[in-house]
Amino acid sequence: MRVLIFTVIFSSFPNLRLLFSVGWFYFGLGKRSLGHGA
Repeated sequence: MRVLIFTVIFSSFPNLRLLFSVGWFYFGLGKRSLGHGA
């Protein structure tokens, strides 16, 4: 089971990295706007 999960993660690593960078960008944006609101 664990091997299957690792296989899926490694096979979709480029997409995962893109998703992570986009998510981190939006997280930083949301955090910044939250700081402005406060």
